[in-house]
Amino acid sequence: MNEGVLAYHILRISLEKLSKAPKDLNEEQLSQIRQQAEQTLDLESRVLGTPEAQMVVVDISQLDQSVATVRARYNNENDFFEDLHANHLTLDFLRSALFRELKFDATMRLVSAYVPEITEKEIETFYQQHIEKFTRPERRRARQILITINDKFQENQKDSAKQRLEKIVQELKQNPQQFIEYAKKYSECPSALQEGLLGDIPRHHLYPNLDAALFELKINEISEILESELGLHLLLCEEIFPAQILTLEQVSPKIRQHLQQHARQNYQRTWLKHRAN
Repeated sequence: MNEGVLAYHILRISLEKLSKAPKDLNEEQLSQIRQQAEQTLDLESRVLGTPEAQMVVVDISQLDQSVATVRARYNNENDFFEDLHANHLTLDFLRSALFRELKFDATMRLVSAYVPEITEKEIETFYQQHIEKFTRPERRRARQILITINDKFQENQKDSAKQRLEKIVQELKQNPQQFIEYAKKYSECPSALQEGLLGDIPRHHLYPNLDAALFELKINEISEILESELGLHLLLCEEIFPAQILTLEQVSPKIRQHLQQHARQNYQRTWLKHRAN
């Protein structure tokens, strides 16, 4: 039975690590995957031999659902069984492997249940020690009109493109509120489908000259014509979001989740080292 379970782990690891079935691996890759699978199977077997694992009951409906999830990846039953055979598996081997996997996961959850809940003091200490992680930089909501440069087309040769954009600039000086409509009508950037919206952009996410120009603009101010390797741009600064430090109250749930997960992983590693041997 262990050979069948090993075949499952070889298949799972091969797909996870290399996105290939074992039959598509070269000799060196297959050797490495088999070694990892043997280590995984050894760890799984040691965990399942612990008293904690004996306390875990896997519901048959849960196992049936896991098998059904695997079957659902195939177009039909024939393809499913053909792939099992190609990977040295039978339905019984698959069920056994999935049962062990479910019991392993449940055992690790049971073990980590002994980890104390993270305290408010621990959350506050983490926040103070890592305050830089909770600093949100200044962002600008930007829209753009882009005219691309392409010498193959006369209207997109550099001089023509610049003349077209200069005309847009003159018209926008009279009606700056029309920027959105002009972006939809004239911009050659995919963002035209979103009325030229580039999003809420922090520094250093655009070409350097565009970035510098955007962060000099006032709200509802339009840039001069800017050039990049994509073409010629007009930028609109629609809104400014100042830099801010997120409060402890805002980030407390995420910190708690992070610390609790870290504590459980540490506890599991310690338990594995001393118990599952």
